Parts: sequence; structure tokens; C-alpha cells
Amino acid sequence: MFALRSRHASAGVWFIISALALTPCRAAIFSGDPGFGEQWVRSHPLTVQADIWVPSTFDFAEYFGAGLNVLNMGSQFGSVEIRPPEYADRPWMAWILLNQQGRDQFDHWKTIPGSIGWIVGDEVGPSGWTIQATYLDYVRQGDPDKRRLVYANSSHMDNDPDSGPAYIQGLRDMVGIVNPDVLSFDVYPFRFNGSVWVRFFENLMAIRQVAQETDRPYFAFLQGFFDSVSESANRFNVYTYLTAGYTGFHYWTYDFRDGLDGLIDSSGDPTHRYVSATRTNAEAITLGRVLRLLESTAVRFVAGEYREPWWPAWISGRNETPVGLNDWTAGAGSDPHILDIEVLLDDVVGDLENGLIGLFTDDNDEHYFMLTNLNHGPGLSAPSTALSFAIRFDDTINELLRFNRVTGLQEVVPLADHTLHLTLPGGTGDLFKYNTGPFVPEPATMLFLCGGATGALLRRRRRFDRH
Repeated sequence: MFALRSRHASAGVWFIISALALTPCRAAIFSGDPGFGEQWVRSHPLTVQADIWVPSTFDFAEYFGAGLNVLNMGSQFGSVEIRPPEYADRPWMAWILLNQQGRDQFDHWKTIPGSIGWIVGDEVGPSGWTIQATYLDYVRQGDPDKRRLVYANSSHMDNDPDSGPAYIQGLRDMVGIVNPDVLSFDVYPFRFNGSVWVRFFENLMAIRQVAQETDRPYFAFLQGFFDSVSESANRFNVYTYLTAGYTGFHYWTYDFRDGLDGLIDSSGDPTHRYVSATRTNAEAITLGRVLRLLESTAVRFVAGEYREPWWPAWISGRNETPVGLNDWTAGAGSDPHILDIEVLLDDVVGDLENGLIGLFTDDNDEHYFMLTNLNHGPGLSAPSTALSFAIRFDDTINELLRFNRVTGLQEVVPLADHTLHLTLPGGTGDLFKYNTGPFVPEPATMLFLCGGATGALLRRRRRFDRH
């Protein structure tokens, strides 16, 4: 059994917070300034939103019932003004088109309460970056609240296996010209038959690399379409990003679009993806209470084995490492204690029965890790794709702390012979840290408002690797 402990900030931390509250702020930083995106992410819950396209099937209760915590305008023009009283305090974002209509919509929306950010342009190519930058400037200059997030969404890699370096350089160029507060991109990994695009992890890691090089958080779009996106697949989609340090999500699409049902269908009824996403989104937001305050230092693959019947015996071997990932080895991400990670095999073993581990640190050099089960499949539930793992630590580690992904409680996990035995549902991860202090506390909102004064307290050390 896990013992429960409450999470409390130390007296010293609260003293610093109280002192800052009584200290005049230095010059605040605003959207477009270095470090603004990080401060914004640290002062807001992890965001989960979805595009809205069909006003006739939209329902506020149903939308937020999917575990989404930010209303996204999409083409649902006017939905902010008609919010029912019980949803009047819900935060919202809006797409800003790169044309006069987009400027007019922004000028109309900018004074409506509740906005927390603007997404300016979608999948713009190199020839449009200079124009896109002028629209981000227009929004920043015209926004009466300079502390709203302003960013753009980028596209994914193409299918050319040699295009990775050019894609990464293109991201660097885009950031230099457009200057988004966060780096966001879309890739929809699941094919119609449920298989995963071969470059998914390569693209995931490329975005992470450029975002960390340029000192900004990174967001991702999630796949809300195709019947092949099962419960285990939806969890795989969300948890792989969480494990790599992503701190904001956006479903495409919430409703019916381009002949495809989203989280709801053309009649406005929830699909099975809605049901799956409801729980996964809630867990992501809970884990985000900690993850958005951490620095991702490494992401590594934990290989299982395949085993296939072949008369008169079996064919077996180590599963192949996905393109874009490196295998876990001791010391990855400067972790000081993990000696070995093993996927515990059962009688039915396949090439998807693997793990992904993300290593993190906080501002006090405390070490964290998230282990995620990569097993999933079309039509398969999370319980039916569960995997067991064993993580062996050096002899100084006898217990860990786990941040419960459902309750948000801190749990003490005793180890047997310095080893953690863990079973995870398909596509799902757990977040741990060494028991050298509680999970990092959430900062007070006022810290965000005092941008300069909080710089020393909130500044992260950049010790990431690019793999």
C-alpha cells in the first residue's frame, strides 16, 4: 500500500512569496519579451483546448465536460459573448486569421473578459513568416492586457526521412522572425488503421529541441479524429508529450470537420474519443500542476521484446528504437540513482510493448522522472494494454514519492530491494521524484505579475540534452 502525505510548501518558500508580495515589483515582462512564455505557463494551469467549428452542435457543458479547461473560438464566432452565466469565468483563446477579418475580430474580442491568449496563424510557411510577425506585433500592441499569451502554430515534418535537419533549422528561423511566446505544432500520429506515423517521435523531439534552445515552452495538437484512436491510443498521444515536457494541448478537432467526426460527431453526440479524452485530459491537467514547473532534461526509450510463434520454437528479439529517440542508459538527464529499467514480459509480447522515460529537474535541482507505457492499439482499452516495469535504483534509494495523476496527492512508495515494480495502463505514465523534499509547489499568481522580481526565483537552469 502507498502511504499518503499532504503537500505543503516549506516555511521558507512561503516567506519568500510573502516578501515578494510586499516588495515593489521591478519592470514586468510582457508578451514577446524573453522568458514571458515560461512565466505564463508557470502561472496558469496546463491548458487543454479544442477547435470549435459547428455552432449548431456546440454545447458549453458538453465541451467542458470533456476535460477541456480553455474555450477555443475556432470558427465559433460570438460564442464568448453568449456564454451562459455559469461559464462566464471560463478562460478562452481565439485564432487570429492573417487577413483583415482577423484584425477586425481581434479588435472586437480584445476587450471581452476572460481571454488568456491569441493563436496567430496556422501552419504558415517560410514565405509568410514576415507577414505573420506583423500580425503578432499588431496583437501585442493592441492588446490592453500585455500579459496574454501570443503564439503561432507550426506544421509537422514531411515524409522525407532526410528532411529532419532542414525542418529543425526552419523552426529556428521561424522563432527568430515570428517570436512566438511558446512553440506549438501539430502532428496527428495515428493512421486510419491505427498504426503510428514513423516520424512521430522524431518530430516530437525536434520541437522540444528548438523550444529549449530558444528558451520557450512547447505545446502540441492532439488527434481527435479517426475511429482507430482508442482509449489506449488517446492516452499514448497525451502522455508521450507530457513525458517529453510539453505543457499545453489543443485537440483537432472538437466537432465535425472536413468529413471527420471529432470528440463529438456531426449530430453533436460524444464519440468514443470524447469518453477517452475526458479522463486523460483531467489527468494531464492534474500532472501539469507539477510538470509545468519542471525542466525536461532527457527523454529515453525503454525497449521491450517481441516474441512470435514460429514452428517448432519462437522468434524473439529486442524491439526497435523509434526514429528520433535514444535508448535509456544510466545517468541520462543527470539522474543520479537509476541503475536499470526493464519491461517485464508476459506470454503475449509485441513490438509496441515498450516504455518511455522522461527525466526532469526543478529549480532546486531536485530530480523527477515520468515512466510511460507505450503499448496501445486500435480498439484497445488502457487496461487491456497494461504493462509492468521494474526500475532498479542504487542502494541509497528505499522509497520514492509519486504524484497521483488522478487525485493530485503526494504518495510515498516503498521499494523492495531498491526496486520499483510498477504496472501502468496502456499509453499511461506516472510521475515520481526522490524523497528529498515534496513535489515542487505551485507559485502564487502574483509572482507572474511581478515579472522582474520573480526572475531569480523562477529561472530555470538549461541543462537539457537534445535527444
